[in-house]
Amino acid sequence: MVAQLSPMMLELLSLYEITSWRFPRSEEEILLWFIDKASRLFGVTGFSVEVKIPGSPAPQVWRWGEKGVEPQHRYSWRDAELELEMSLVHPQGFDERARRLLNVLGCQLGQNLRTFYWYQRLQYLTCHDCLTGLPNRAYFEAELERLKEAFAYPVSFIVCDLDNLKEANDNQGHSFGDELLRAAAKLIKESVRESDVVARIGGDEFVVILPRTERQAALKVARRIKKRMAAHNSQFPHIPLSISVGVGTASSPGRLREGLDEADRAMYRDKVQRKERFVRRNGSAGPTCSRTLHRRPEDGADRRAGL
Repeated sequence: MVAQLSPMMLELLSLYEITSWRFPRSEEEILLWFIDKASRLFGVTGFSVEVKIPGSPAPQVWRWGEKGVEPQHRYSWRDAELELEMSLVHPQGFDERARRLLNVLGCQLGQNLRTFYWYQRLQYLTCHDCLTGLPNRAYFEAELERLKEAFAYPVSFIVCDLDNLKEANDNQGHSFGDELLRAAAKLIKESVRESDVVARIGGDEFVVILPRTERQAALKVARRIKKRMAAHNSQFPHIPLSISVGVGTASSPGRLREGLDEADRAMYRDKVQRKERFVRRNGSAGPTCSRTLHRRPEDGADRRAGL
């Protein structure tokens, strides 16, 4: 003979079930957790959950089978801090015990969502540059590792260096330098495909990863960046951009770093050539050559990598 559990013990077991959870990997996992608890513990036949996701313009809404229900058969709960509203329905309504437990379910749902959203935010901040919103060096290095196992070759790189950033910061203040960086990031991002990765990997340096892109196609993209830069400077002369650009291509996973180095050398060469042209025209220095190379490029490689 099996002894029946007391109402208090049943309530404690329900509390244990509601508050037992594992870290969610997605919103869908949280929703499945919620549906399981609501239907199995409370016999819920319909629900709606509306939550305002941080940073999103519109609320996320989950809804199932809760239309046309009498008010006395509905239980509603709200978390003002998270901007979460939960509504559940049952054919016979909810007694006082169920309402106490549903309060706990709502709190746990809010906590699960809050934890998930903060984790997403931290992940984003870890892998993105807070000034430009672009992926940072950590993201870039992870993407290079991923490409070693991908069928995306040839992979081309475009290295872009914002000229005279230090001088802009020293002479006109860091807020102006930040404005230049944001403008450069926007210009480069708008010059490439949605599927391409644009990362800010240093103070004044950006790299574009172009999967499945031959060298000639990458050179066209580099020229597009230059063309957009000229148009930007014509339209916004108060935020003048000077960007040195270089292209390199890797034909296989083992040549990824070679392709990146090739683009880096070509960018440096572009900076030198543009400085020399500026000096010939104006008699004073233009783009500065402040970057330090890991090694000197060979003459033949220079000619092959140039724009």
